Amino acid sequence: MDKLGTYTQALKVYNEHTNIYAATAYDALPWHIEGSVGLAQWVGDEGPVIDFGSGCGLPAIPLAIALPHRQVVAIESKGRKTVFLKQVAHTLGLGNLTVVTQDIAAWATQNPVMGTVTAKAFKPLPVLMGYLHRHRIVPQRLLIPASLASWEGWQSQLATVRGYGFEFIQWDTHGVIVATKQGG
Repeated sequence: MDKLGTYTQALKVYNEHTNIYAATAYDALPWHIEGSVGLAQWVGDEGPVIDFGSGCGLPAIPLAIALPHRQVVAIESKGRKTVFLKQVAHTLGLGNLTVVTQDIAAWATQNPVMGTVTAKAFKPLPVLMGYLHRHRIVPQRLLIPASLASWEGWQSQLATVRGYGFEFIQWDTHGVIVATKQGG
């Protein structure tokens, strides 16, 4: 079994006793994993890849697998989820994945270097942008996975991205908003 298959199996087994992924969404899991791996093409050149609100590890774990020479930081405040993330990182030998059990704002004050930030299902885009601004979190690149069904709503929210000094680059087939810091 490959690493993504091992991750998927471990997620389902862990989820039997500790809810970290909606069991009713197992049918969508391959699409989420494929989309997470696809994020690798959009990762910027500088700094670590930081996943805000990693939850069950999407997209942090697939990105750590796809980018073995790149540091990936999975930040999650819920210990029941980081226990799983640490187990999977160990099982898969992902030495490039750091799992942090901490509030994002608290972590960011101690770690000001931001490369690429992902935020899958963390907060709605306007709330996320305000959160980043309020906590002085300035990534060079944002990768915001969203559902294709929500594109119409996201399209109208892109002014929010621009309002915080980011330039919209792309909306890809997996519903990823890619934005880069203007001048960055």
